[in-house]
Amino acid sequence: MFIFKTLIVFACIISVSALIPAIIFGLIETATFVGESAYQIVRKSVGASGNQKYVRIQNTMGKNVVATVRCASGDDKIDEQHLKNGEAFAWKFTPNAWGSTLFYCDLETNNGKSARWDAYTDDKRGDKNWFLRGDGIYLGNADGSDLKKEKDL
Repeated sequence: MFIFKTLIVFACIISVSALIPAIIFGLIETATFVGESAYQIVRKSVGASGNQKYVRIQNTMGKNVVATVRCASGDDKIDEQHLKNGEAFAWKFTPNAWGSTLFYCDLETNNGKSARWDAYTDDKRGDKNWFLRGDGIYLGNADGSDLKKEKDL
């Protein structure tokens, strides 16, 4: 009990609102995310560092829609993913020195929609956050903001 009270006092002193639930529920890792952007959290979760890039794909197509996603490049094949609504997956890589890195993805849903799109090309460098929606495939920020439709479904 003494340790618990000490931790609460400590948390109040340093005024970190996310530290209390992190300690109480044993989610110490949550405390490391305080003050970080969604972009930083995603980069950290996939282990991307330095000049490594990541591609993240999230299913936001709605309840009961399962998205099957298959992605690959000329050199790499990413494991097939079956994403329920709200689920996401990501991978990291280092673009090649020639500026010709390309990852493409194929999408099929259990409600009959399908598409192929370029998930990463060197001409549009940077990390990619893709959101699968009912009417299309969108590119945006890691937190889901600033979505721009890239492909109709």
